[in-house]
Amino acid sequence: MKELAEYRNHHEWLAIAKNNGIPTTTFLVRVKSLKWDYKRAATQSVMPKRSYKNVEYALYKGDNLLAIGSLEDIAEQTGKTMGALKFMRTPSYERKVENSKNAMILEILENDEEEIS
Repeated sequence: MKELAEYRNHHEWLAIAKNNGIPTTTFLVRVKSLKWDYKRAATQSVMPKRSYKNVEYALYKGDNLLAIGSLEDIAEQTGKTMGALKFMRTPSYERKVENSKNAMILEILENDEEEIS
């Protein structure tokens, strides 16, 4: 009978997770693979996805500046997909093009604005 009680407990916590905005697969991975207890798996919020909207980028090919702006702006200007642009910011892309002199490089622009007190 213990298995039936655990099964019921599992489904109750799954419902709580859904109410907290935690996807079913996330809940299951937390419980089964990560060995989290049901309460933590159902109540700890999911990390928000990174926002690319408030960040300014510059896309270079070699020494030539191709585009500047948000990822959406650069995608529109160059015809590149958002996925391709995001991939350019990964370590695997950087390793792939490290010896290329004419590779496309996507740099994050620093915000130089100073706060006024």
